[in-house]
Amino acid sequence: MKTVAQIIAPKHKEFQLHFNSKDIFRDESLSLLTKQYQLDIVALDDWCIEHHGYDIEKHGSLADFITMKFGIEALNFINSIM
Repeated sequence: MKTVAQIIAPKHKEFQLHFNSKDIFRDESLSLLTKQYQLDIVALDDWCIEHHGYDIEKHGSLADFITMKFGIEALNFINSIM
């Protein structure tokens, strides 16, 4: 039987590939509860603001910004885990 860490590791690695980040934007409690990778979208939003200059007034939605900055594949990944 796989542990929760083993189950969510592939999604975590995929996230790192799309966003070129070692930061973990995972909701730890929800991931443990559901045994699936659960994204902390607020942490991702904060990271985009702090490290990539995301501004809702200039860039529109976070989805628009992710597509512009990281590509449609990154947005599709986010949508697949939400």
